[in-house]
Amino acid sequence: LRIEGRGGELLCEYDATRGCLVLRGEGGVLVDAGEGALTLRGAAVSLEGARSVSLRVTGERPAEVSLDHRGVTVAARELAVAALRAVATLEESSLTAGVMTVVGRALRQRVGVVETRAERVITRAKEVYTEAEELAQTRAGRVRLHARETLQAVADRLLLRADDDVKVQGERVHLG
Repeated sequence: LRIEGRGGELLCEYDATRGCLVLRGEGGVLVDAGEGALTLRGAAVSLEGARSVSLRVTGERPAEVSLDHRGVTVAARELAVAALRAVATLEESSLTAGVMTVVGRALRQRVGVVETRAERVITRAKEVYTEAEELAQTRAGRVRLHARETLQAVADRLLLRADDDVKVQGERVHLG
């Protein structure tokens, strides 16, 4: 089967040796299903473009996935990903969100430096353990520690220094 254009150029042919239908068009090929559905079905479906490939939904809630020489762009109202395992290897990444929620059974981080800038940091936990091999330092305008029962400081050497007053209040104060 062969379909040729007015100038004799090959537009469509069935290649019996490969068992496939080939459509050709120098200006492009448009398949228009009108208001109907277009289905591509096969053991493997491949879309290739020399410059880009796009999948686009138009209408009330538009969405698009496009691939070009810069990378992959996904634009949609909602992005849902479900997988048993996900791996991303990135040289650099950035995430901007109005509100971000992370839920999981465990969160493990292994990084060189963690820097957090925030107006307020609130940590709520049943127990908190912090370990530093060398120095743990807090700089603040004021520091307040509240313990419902016991506040305990244990060290080989304990140094308390104040430029002004030192006040110790208690029903009993034991020194020595």
